[in-house]
Amino acid sequence: MSEFIDLAAITRRLREVINNSGLTAKDFATRAGIAPATLSLNLNERQLINVVTINKIIEHYPELVDPYWFLFGAEGGQLPRPALPSPIDASEGDETEKLRTILISQAEEIARLKSELEGRRSKEIDHITVFYTDNSFSSFHSDESQS
Repeated sequence: MSEFIDLAAITRRLREVINNSGLTAKDFATRAGIAPATLSLNLNERQLINVVTINKIIEHYPELVDPYWFLFGAEGGQLPRPALPSPIDASEGDETEKLRTILISQAEEIARLKSELEGRRSKEIDHITVFYTDNSFSSFHSDESQS
């Protein structure tokens, strides 16, 4: 079966993103919360890029990275159709198409959930309750801390 996510291709696109950023690889990594050594290993193809690193890059550089392009080499949410292995029998083709459909729907659902989460307001601390060893407690409310 063909691979849907080509990590080597993502690494090539990562090099392009870093070049377009105008930053050094070290500064790029530091600003994204990635260890510079990890990014170096990825760029030199000594270690495959992982999901955590990919997510940090997409999250910290939204102006530079279209997630669909970064992951799949496609623009604007259009997922590419990987080439089917050849030759295949009909049952393998049906199974591959089912898997492809599932993956595409999951990618679309992830994108929908991500945009929904971005629209939500951030959480704030309302109150904190501290329990003491003598079984007593104190509660501190956010409006009390500002007075």
